[in-house]
Amino acid sequence: MKLMNRFRGLRVAVWTFVPAVLFGWNVASAQDSPGLLQVAQVQVKMGRTQEFEDLQRQAAEAGRAAGRTGRGVWQEVRGGTGMYHIVETHDSFSAIANDDGPPMSPEDWARWVSRITQTISSRKLLNLRTYPDLSIPDNEDEENDMVVLRIRTVRPGMNNEYEEWIRENLSPALREGGEDGVSWFRVVAGGNTNTWYSATNHSDWSELDPPGVLSYMSERRRESMLEEGAAMTTGDWSTVVLQYRADLSY
Repeated sequence: MKLMNRFRGLRVAVWTFVPAVLFGWNVASAQDSPGLLQVAQVQVKMGRTQEFEDLQRQAAEAGRAAGRTGRGVWQEVRGGTGMYHIVETHDSFSAIANDDGPPMSPEDWARWVSRITQTISSRKLLNLRTYPDLSIPDNEDEENDMVVLRIRTVRPGMNNEYEEWIRENLSPALREGGEDGVSWFRVVAGGNTNTWYSATNHSDWSELDPPGVLSYMSERRRESMLEEGAAMTTGDWSTVVLQYRADLSY
């Protein structure tokens, strides 16, 4: 019973299936209607990274052999050390409940779960709503394997106003500046439901250098627009950079 409880707890945390592997953090722009993004944020114990990644490779190989569609694993390269984001997309919560399960025999899966739990110090499982109407499509000519993830907490009761600000101000300004591959998400389960994520795809580090996509705006106009959005937040902000791990994904 103890092993089965551990299995249920880890099933979506460390083994997740994604239809859009490389763009796991930028899937909303490809959808016609809102869906769910499920993200397992996994903190690996110091000194256990190699073992964790070896086990993830085993899981990926098993998934390929079983003909599964895949999973997307992203590693924080600017942010937390040993932090991985495992991402999947779903149409609804019922779709999450009806996934196909692990592509291993029960015995192999039990052994895998027993080993992977020894490498993890913590995990957090979030469900985020996608906003395809806000998103900016990706440039299909670029191979983007890096994402800048900006996390903002909005003041209680201001989610609608913040969404409107993105739709009417921020997203159009980014489009005008030539930005592409941007999606917005909001937590609906597993965390503070006033927390918003924006994910911007990049092909290399040079794209993060100044002057940036909003440099076409005057300083006064730019600061005014950004301050309007900031005034709706609690000031609890963070920004991390994620690198796609093709060797752990499929």
